[in-house]
Amino acid sequence: MIVSLYASLLAIIFVYLSILVIKARVSAQVALGSGRSKLLEQRIRAHANFSEYTPFVLLLLFMAEYQGVAIYIIHLLGILFLTGRISHLYALAFYEKYENDKLKTSLKYRQIGMVCTFITITLCAVVNLVLFLIKLFS
Repeated sequence: MIVSLYASLLAIIFVYLSILVIKARVSAQVALGSGRSKLLEQRIRAHANFSEYTPFVLLLLFMAEYQGVAIYIIHLLGILFLTGRISHLYALAFYEKYENDKLKTSLKYRQIGMVCTFITITLCAVVNLVLFLIKLFS
């Protein structure tokens, strides 16, 4: 199953994000919440955002693969999502810098990440819906 490849790669990213949060917690000496640490807050949000989108996309990808969608389409969707998540991770965990609660850098990597994520979700939903309708009316 192709989706297991992407699930595994995404799981590694999840663990990496978890480690980044733990390191930031230790550095800021904060056990719960962000303790007003911008770095910790960014890393918590990177981890949470990843946690919010990844299971849903993996479920949609699995359903598409299960229904017989071509291998190259599953790979295309998996690569698109993976690229988006890496871009978003980079933006929130490393790239974006703040000064006095104002963003000093651009949002380009976060925007790339979200566009890739939304395109993946939309395409997966459309593919699954079309396949469902084809099977329903055939």
